[in-house]
Amino acid sequence: MRTEHARIGIPLVVSGGPTPVETGIRRCNDVLAQAGDDRKAMATALFTRAKFEAMRGEIAQARELVARARTLLEDIALTVWLAGPFTQMAAWVEILAGDHQTAEAQLRWGVETLPRSASLSFPRFGGQVRGC
Repeated sequence: MRTEHARIGIPLVVSGGPTPVETGIRRCNDVLAQAGDDRKAMATALFTRAKFEAMRGEIAQARELVARARTLLEDIALTVWLAGPFTQMAAWVEILAGDHQTAEAQLRWGVETLPRSASLSFPRFGGQVRGC
């Protein structure tokens, strides 16, 4: 269980720090290669990689990765993950694309959806999110 949470967290951690874009993309690809059939880990790596792709100007590719990640998360009904980390990364892609209106709409959906989620917990330590 601990390894699973670490695998899911790696892309999120590298996207928030001073990680160079190419290193971040490589780490996301490593997570994808190790994810097996773990759709939450795959989606997390995809939407995080999308932000890195947008940072290097590959907006079309970034949006495609966001769409793939959304499909995976919708398939497993992870509303909290969609409204939280996914929405943040998808909005970053749109901000970097210069589409601030779409970014705002995505973030607004996340803010409105999270309180309505049936099961939401942010443990004090570890940063794990359990979705509905």
